[in-house]
Amino acid sequence: MQTSLKGDIDQDIRQGHRAAGLLADPILANAFVELDAEILQAWRKSANPDEREALHHRMIALAAVKSKLEVLVGRGEWAENDIKVAARRNKFEENR
Repeated sequence: MQTSLKGDIDQDIRQGHRAAGLLADPILANAFVELDAEILQAWRKSANPDEREALHHRMIALAAVKSKLEVLVGRGEWAENDIKVAARRNKFEENR
């Protein structure tokens, strides 16, 4: 495995673990739920099209942040799996 590639994999794993910790944090999880509910309630009450559009963009941005964290978790899981597969492959080749 090349050094830069290994560094990328290690970084993906670290970021994945950190993102998983953030998503599991009850304070952050509650903040996502409360913000989403507050924005949706304000959107429903608003009669101003410009305000509704701005609120809609806030909802999209909030969802994008959560989605990005989920992507980082997935990348970390893939990277960990790649390391396990490479280790099994190396062990198999050594035993040939």
